[in-house]
Amino acid sequence: MGQVCDAAALQLTGVLDDCFCDIESIDGFNNFKIFPLVRKLSERDFFRYYKVNLKRPCPFWPDDGHCSIRDCHVEPCPESKEAFADWAHHDDAQDHFCGLDDEMSPEAEYVDLLLNPERYTGYKGPSAWRVWNSIYEENCFKPRSVYRPLNPLAPTRGDDDGEGFYKWLEGLCLEKRVFYRLISGLHSSINLHLCAEYLLDEGWGKSVWGPNVQEFRQRFDPAETKGEGTRRLKNLYFLYLIELRALSKVAPYFERSFINLYTGNSEEDSLTKELLLHILNETKAFPMHFDESSMFAGHKMEAKTLKEEFRLHFKNISRIMDCVGCSKCRLWGKLQTQGLGTALRILFSEKEIKNLPENSPSIGFQLTRQEIVALFNGFSRLSTSIKELHNFRTLLKDHRDCGIGVQQNPFSRSDLKPPALLQCVEISASSSKNTSHHTLFLHLCMFKRTVVFYFLVFSLSDSTAVRCISSCRSLRFVCLFLLTTVTSLLLNLLVIQ
Repeated sequence: MGQVCDAAALQLTGVLDDCFCDIESIDGFNNFKIFPLVRKLSERDFFRYYKVNLKRPCPFWPDDGHCSIRDCHVEPCPESKEAFADWAHHDDAQDHFCGLDDEMSPEAEYVDLLLNPERYTGYKGPSAWRVWNSIYEENCFKPRSVYRPLNPLAPTRGDDDGEGFYKWLEGLCLEKRVFYRLISGLHSSINLHLCAEYLLDEGWGKSVWGPNVQEFRQRFDPAETKGEGTRRLKNLYFLYLIELRALSKVAPYFERSFINLYTGNSEEDSLTKELLLHILNETKAFPMHFDESSMFAGHKMEAKTLKEEFRLHFKNISRIMDCVGCSKCRLWGKLQTQGLGTALRILFSEKEIKNLPENSPSIGFQLTRQEIVALFNGFSRLSTSIKELHNFRTLLKDHRDCGIGVQQNPFSRSDLKPPALLQCVEISASSSKNTSHHTLFLHLCMFKRTVVFYFLVFSLSDSTAVRCISSCRSLRFVCLFLLTTVTSLLLNLLVIQ
């Protein structure tokens, strides 16, 4: 029997480091209050279009060339350029944590984010490792003599479990410690999106995307990552708190009547702003915010120097995103990096935000359209990560209750009665690429002369049954599946009569 990763083994509970908020409070607040709202907001026209330059060359090393995998491609925006021509005139438009070159570049284009969802594209290996290695090794205030745990590009460290790295990290000042945790949290969030939207099947030319439990375990299971996975996920929660705090602080900026989320459709714009203000009011009501006042609170000149160093390191990370070889990965990397950079700028601009005029253009603090789109879409991605993490924990619990490993077929459990077996079939069909629908169907065929088989075929959910059919390359299997399904239906009708 394959090893089952218990959801409790993730040890995601209790109070987070460097703040006074517990994970359980964040889960409840996000999953039941915030997540449905920000998902709806991200579908509004103002927030679904993001202007980005995906053609800028990597400034740090020779370009590896763009990923040729089909799912790396970014679908062009179906709207004409003229449709966006007057949007910029309605921007409110100092120090930026991310460069604004994308907005000014003639090569920048609007991308419809709903047509290009963030998910697993197949982009991985040395090219992807080099991007993250550059971010961690050169921009997180870390000396080269200190090795990160599980770094695939670092020299072999024998039995080093990473304790040396974390002793070094705890010895840093709060600001540098926070910087590392933000980057780690962003990395974890992106990895969660890839696990939750994994290519499970390409049956008959139609791709099926969904959660891959095995991929999740490989990236986050404490047993697979020497305990590193739990730390990564806690950093995700920490990043969520930072951006949540930024949204609560920026509320006065958007509450002004002068700010109009313009798309040219006045009714749509009004509803969008109403929804945005609803979200901001929810964030202000959260009782356990991160206290940013403890950051950059030392000697005035030292704090100013450290803040500038902090800003430049982050700006450099935004430039590294131009080295990502996968266009879709680059799109979402740039957006989420800009979103985090905007959140940090908000946290360090409290006085300027409080002194904004009510009915005239902003003085001292301004947000461009792109920064607003990146801020809320970036937070939406974090909110989705927290929600998906809850879903994975539920799937892990279901696997444990079924008593099967993620690579094991439920039909190996001869002790299961039909209802329990049906539940395990559904769990396997929806959570792992390794137990494909084709394989499940073939195992179902082993039961074709039994009442159990007829029960299972008839009782499978529509989505699982359709995907079983679509993954069968052989017409013989398709015909057999359809034949047995019809037979099952007739048997049920006979029983009813």
